[in-house]
Amino acid sequence: MKNRPSVEIRNGEAIIDGRPIALRGLTIDRIIDSGAHGTVFEGTETALERKVAVKVWYKVGDKVREGAIGEVRKLASIVHPLYVTVYQMDVSEAAPYSTMELLTGPSLKAWLRERDFRRLDDVDFFLHLRVFQDNLRQRCKFWFLYSSGLKHLYSQNLLHGDPHLGNVIVVDDELGISNRFVDHHIHSKHRLLSIRILDLGTSLFRADRHSTIKREADIIKESAQKLFPDFPLGRTMNLNLVLDPPTLLRVLDCFVEYVLELSNVPTMTKDDYHSFEHGFPQLLGWCPFFNYQTISDDLVSLFTTHEAKDLMSQAVSQMLGHCDGASAEEEADRLNKSTLEIHQSVARLTELSPGLRSPHWVFQSPNDL
Repeated sequence: MKNRPSVEIRNGEAIIDGRPIALRGLTIDRIIDSGAHGTVFEGTETALERKVAVKVWYKVGDKVREGAIGEVRKLASIVHPLYVTVYQMDVSEAAPYSTMELLTGPSLKAWLRERDFRRLDDVDFFLHLRVFQDNLRQRCKFWFLYSSGLKHLYSQNLLHGDPHLGNVIVVDDELGISNRFVDHHIHSKHRLLSIRILDLGTSLFRADRHSTIKREADIIKESAQKLFPDFPLGRTMNLNLVLDPPTLLRVLDCFVEYVLELSNVPTMTKDDYHSFEHGFPQLLGWCPFFNYQTISDDLVSLFTTHEAKDLMSQAVSQMLGHCDGASAEEEADRLNKSTLEIHQSVARLTELSPGLRSPHWVFQSPNDL
């Protein structure tokens, strides 16, 4: 790692490598965080007496200024409640700086670092789900907000560039804005929390769009794994196919929906199970990226053998609905009248699923095809 410049504050002024940075109309109060390209301060707009976040870039020169302006313009163009609001962009002593909405919560990376969710080998899976039920639901909510925010960006043909969890801020959501982006069945016993996404800049420093897209997808996959260390991604999903970021988000949404469905098991009522036995096989059968041996192992540990066998058999029937040919339709009809053994269902799902995977896969019901 390259040595970063020294950063300090003297008499309300930012000092970078001993050089005072005159920030017009701003008093600098404290350092929030320092990264590879700049430092974010908490400051006060003196005229409005408004607290703001102030990002100051380290380097100077036309190329840095153009890159910084491009980064801030891109963030300012995103008018969305899951993104931070930009106020101003300026240059002082050849150093670009911007002011934006001040968020006081921790990054999602820091929020996770303060907690340990790993599934212990000697702890029963059902017990793990019961102990972490509320927290699992909160993490699922964070994921769906993160996914919604990035999908909004991709719908405008933009890339984030660096969508790691350090660029996601956890904020209080007293107004319930996050309910617009997540299903109502994701509940939390604690205060309402949401996220805000920031720092859309790294991609501007990369000329190769292909490598930028690949990096974006890799970071998204890494973010999912960090959110759910108790559900190892490589154990639960088959992600060997190269997927672009929007497709990867759709696949990972199914992974998180799977986590959410299992998180509800410890408090599941009879009525809940009736809904579960209808929706869960659809999830398994319509998304061909699951590792079905792992899925069956999880189900056997949580349900009776008969229930697990029926769920897996119905998943086969759902997947056959995506397959062409009269033989697939006939097989699906037979499965509606009988139930496969679990190992037979795993083998059939594992056999069928690779032919249904696509680099541009979309979650569709058989009626949509």
